[in-house]
Amino acid sequence: MKFLHFFKEFLIKRLPLYYLLLTLLIVLGGNYYFFNEYESSKNLNSQIIEYNTCITKMSQVRTKDFKFIHPLLLTDIPNESGDLLSLKNEINTFLESKKLSGEISNASVYFRELNDGSWMNINGNEGFHPGSLIKIPILITYLKFAEDNPSLLNKQIKYEKVFSNMPNQEYPDKMIQVGKSYRANELLEAMIENSDNAATMLLIQNVNMNGFKKFFTDIGLPEPPENDPNFSISAVNVSKFFRVLYSSTYLNKASSEYALTLFSKSTFQIGIANALPKEITIVHKFGEQGTPLGKELHEIAIIYLNESPYLLTIMTQGKDMNKLPPILSEISKITYNHFNTTM
Repeated sequence: MKFLHFFKEFLIKRLPLYYLLLTLLIVLGGNYYFFNEYESSKNLNSQIIEYNTCITKMSQVRTKDFKFIHPLLLTDIPNESGDLLSLKNEINTFLESKKLSGEISNASVYFRELNDGSWMNINGNEGFHPGSLIKIPILITYLKFAEDNPSLLNKQIKYEKVFSNMPNQEYPDKMIQVGKSYRANELLEAMIENSDNAATMLLIQNVNMNGFKKFFTDIGLPEPPENDPNFSISAVNVSKFFRVLYSSTYLNKASSEYALTLFSKSTFQIGIANALPKEITIVHKFGEQGTPLGKELHEIAIIYLNESPYLLTIMTQGKDMNKLPPILSEISKITYNHFNTTM
């Protein structure tokens, strides 16, 4: 109003022109300073990302636990991104060559840019046995209960005897010891960082597994059957485990950060991580399954490449387990090189 009043006075009293020019300079300078300070300060605590898209329809998964609110868990663009076609073709060519050589019999790949949601997949809806990837929802289930009851993480659990039905592991690491007691959070760390099956079995015995089933249905997946050796899951669906952690849409922020911190300490380094520079941050989990008919090795990872993190899930099947880790590594290398050179 003062600015308008000044112009009124100028028109009525015909103030000297230099007063008008001086005032204009002060006002314009003040506005420039204000808007620049605002633009620089508004990004201090959050990242603002803008995209120009022509998307008219997106699929969403929302929780239905409340009467009036339905929090958003997952959002998906219906179609694959055309910008990822060259990456898809390169990976597909590589996989076909490995099938011809007999190194793999089947494989699936799911890729997603986490900032804008663009994605592509190769055989992404094919079912595979999850193996130790099932430890991801076990962790999420335990942390979900711990949000309401934090003392759950400090509960002492004794490893009294070896489990008779514990599956064999091709890639064993440091395991918990029979006769010792562990806090639940120590078992969670062993389960994720070392993929410890004994720690996993103890955790399953000490948590309500109805919450495990509910997690699946909450994110739009079928309820997993109990003790079904033929249970399978696709690369597209298993990727949702890491997606809800990255976006912190299922667990709270502290729990999601804690979970991904555990995955960043995974000792499995011969797959996706093997192809990446050591300075690249990665959170990942592998899963394995072996039968007389064949071997399966899978890995899901989030690679924090500069300001453009991406999710990569690879599921493989073949006769020789030793042939599978290099497949994971090569696909990781192809993907990293694609984006590291285009940014």
